[in-house]
Amino acid sequence: MENQEKPKKKRVNSKGKGNGFENKIAKILSEAFKPMKFARTPGSGARVGGMNFGAFGQFFSQEALNLFVGDVVPVNEQDCEQNFRFIVECKAYKDADKLENLLHGNSNIYGWMEEVLVDCVKVKKDGIVIFKWNNTPIYAAVTKDILLPADLPKITLTNGIQVVHLEKLLQHPSFWMVDKPKT
Repeated sequence: MENQEKPKKKRVNSKGKGNGFENKIAKILSEAFKPMKFARTPGSGARVGGMNFGAFGQFFSQEALNLFVGDVVPVNEQDCEQNFRFIVECKAYKDADKLENLLHGNSNIYGWMEEVLVDCVKVKKDGIVIFKWNNTPIYAAVTKDILLPADLPKITLTNGIQVVHLEKLLQHPSFWMVDKPKT
């Protein structure tokens, strides 16, 4: 018998995969909500996202925070008729969570939602997690207190997180926007 080596699997650059997914979501949102334009946050929220806010957040104006908090942000919101309602957290993973993890509240989705909720407080917006696993559609998840359009099929997880197909949710532009405050 010949000693045949198994071909090595190509290592996935998870940072690159995440950056690519964030750019893809920025493009999808820009297309869906023209003339509003979206971009991946420089550093993808690293400067004032998550727990870094305490160290750096005080140095940013509210307008700057709106461009640095979250993974994908509207970059010309001030020029549009309405404001974008959400802080967007993006996640792209190889393997889907196991059903048992979803049922018992220890799925990655729960942690992702906690992450975006920390950022929501900083800019007074709602949070949405946009995610996918390899070979799946793109999903969106919001908390139980956010009213989804009635005609959307959804899954509600044990703590009330609601999961829908992003493609279907994008068909409801009014869900994504809020009126600008009156001055």
